Amino acid sequence: FFFSSRRRHTRLQGDWSSDVCSSDLVTNSFGCKSNCQKPILIVPPAPCTLFGETSVCAKSVNTYYTTTVATGTVYQWSLVDDAGNPISPDIASFVNATNDGPSVQVRAGSGAGNFNVVLVENQPGKCPLRCIIPVVINPLPVASATKTDALCNGATNGTVNLTVEGGTPSYTYLW
Repeated sequence: FFFSSRRRHTRLQGDWSSDVCSSDLVTNSFGCKSNCQKPILIVPPAPCTLFGETSVCAKSVNTYYTTTVATGTVYQWSLVDDAGNPISPDIASFVNATNDGPSVQVRAGSGAGNFNVVLVENQPGKCPLRCIIPVVINPLPVASATKTDALCNGATNGTVNLTVEGGTPSYTYLW
């Protein structure tokens, strides 16, 4: 017998069906051919979910975490823009120098903006998981006050004028 092998392995992005096949072609010395198809099982990725605030105040510190905790897992955190590029520390930064656990703290920058918190989990013997949570930074309101002192102790002729700008209306006041 003469054996020639032709193998075709195809995986379409996002196609996790089990109907993708590998074909082996066998030809004997008389030119008779036989196909043998074997299904290839492509295991779908496990669900990957991040938890944390998606709308935060400027200059706030927020915690993001995953509940996928397994022995030997390597956690790789990053902060990126919508195109996947690393963001400037002015937009957001990690609070701690090492971010290799199932949770991380992120400090939002001082202005409005947005970014994505990304976690890649590498578990031994499994495909890497990639989780993303989009975050919007809301600007802080700026308050300024002017006053007129009361003329005498106990008098009611003093005033305070408060002006608020920026931030995200509507505002509430606590006197």
